[in-house]
Amino acid sequence: MIKAVIFDLDDTLYPEHAYVESGFKAVDHYLCRKHRVDGFYSVASQLFSEGQRGNIFNKTLEFLNFSYWDEFIKELVDVYRNHTPAIHLDEETTKVLQYFAQHYKTALITDGYQSAQRNKIEALGIAHYFDFICVTDELGREFWKPHEKPYAVTQAALNVDAAECVYVADNPNKDFVTPKKLGWLTVHVLAKGGEYSFCEVNDDYKADIQIESLSALKGIID
Repeated sequence: MIKAVIFDLDDTLYPEHAYVESGFKAVDHYLCRKHRVDGFYSVASQLFSEGQRGNIFNKTLEFLNFSYWDEFIKELVDVYRNHTPAIHLDEETTKVLQYFAQHYKTALITDGYQSAQRNKIEALGIAHYFDFICVTDELGREFWKPHEKPYAVTQAALNVDAAECVYVADNPNKDFVTPKKLGWLTVHVLAKGGEYSFCEVNDDYKADIQIESLSALKGIID
């Protein structure tokens, strides 16, 4: 019997592209205000939509003919990571979280830089839905998923057995392999437009169950 429902955050409870766009806008505002540079948001957003990852800031500044240096890129990354995100839960997700918070033990396990993930949690207003929140960066960078520690810490905090846990997430590259080994049930949310909806991975990395929306979760677990 499932007693604990543990959720991922990005592209599971809200669309991560909304956070990316919010961060680009924050950087755009910073550049306009501090350096009189216009156009960052539109260029960076276009590059992101085309699949660019990792060095978007550099490429955007090059497109805008703005000379930069390594420390300046780090400065912009700090603006991005520490901004107050303009993100929100949709109605479906809110109802799902309300239901499981009322009927099960609940937790959140999320990778990402501590300040950024905590800002997301605060902006979404979701902390009260969870009995325990594990931001893996707070354990140490070496303990990001798929390391076993965040799952073990969460299970211990909820005081449940492995067979009583289900993990709901979106990224087959790292989310499911470890909880499956521990004996958790795993559920892959095929987030529409999500970064990892259709990853090709071997069976060890695949979730036990796939769903197309969080609203299907109640029928599976109940």
